[in-house]
Amino acid sequence: MRKFKIKRYLKNFILAQLIITVVLIPILVHWGLELSLMSFVGNLIFTPFLALFLILSSLIFFTELFGIYNQPLIFLLNKTTWIWDYLLSSSSKDWLIGFTKIAIWPLLLITIATFYILKHKKINSFSKQVLTLNLSILLMFIYLKSWPAQTKKIPAFDSNLVISKKKSGGILLTDNGFFNKARNPEKTIEFDLKPFLVQNYSTSKVDNLTLNTASLKSFEGALQCGKILNLKKVTLPFFKTKLDKRGWRSFFLLRNFLKENNIDFLRRQT
Repeated sequence: MRKFKIKRYLKNFILAQLIITVVLIPILVHWGLELSLMSFVGNLIFTPFLALFLILSSLIFFTELFGIYNQPLIFLLNKTTWIWDYLLSSSSKDWLIGFTKIAIWPLLLITIATFYILKHKKINSFSKQVLTLNLSILLMFIYLKSWPAQTKKIPAFDSNLVISKKKSGGILLTDNGFFNKARNPEKTIEFDLKPFLVQNYSTSKVDNLTLNTASLKSFEGALQCGKILNLKKVTLPFFKTKLDKRGWRSFFLLRNFLKENNIDFLRRQT
């Protein structure tokens, strides 16, 4: 009986994830968001962890309420939280894939056709349903990857931020004062710059970010790029600019963050 329940749970999970993927791909492409290759694995292990966390939290609440000894439960909850934090810290931005924004209607047609086929009486088994959904996802990927990388000139994102793409596919960013004028670097990078890169260059992988200005906001902008984008290296020329305490604090926060996340930090002569 238990094997049957596990098998049924896995079947339902696989079908649900495939259906969600078919629906999400057009939305992600339209909004300039990336798809994680590990979403299946992440969702599979998240549900049991969430259930265990809720059960332990509820038991601890009631044992505290009635004055019952609960140290073993607290120990298990702490271990569960630690394991989950460890799994999250093991994630990689290299698992994310993006697609250039192109005509969305073929993706919508594939999605509609998929659900129409799934309703057919001949698609009445788990294997046939999985095959249908996988073929739909494959068709979407073929369409997205076979489309010309760029059929028109890419518009400039900002005159103070130079964006170029290497032959290998990585992006090069050069900041000439863009971060200095951004009101909120975090929101600007997450909601403006990252979707722009994905929609126009099909990636958020930045091989190198060069800062040509040394200031509080420049360092904050580079720090947010490291957190939000798939950043590999930051280049900062040696500067003679006088920084206040906040500026130096931001510089050292950036340097320490880059070191902790294995992002190269290059200082060079101007």
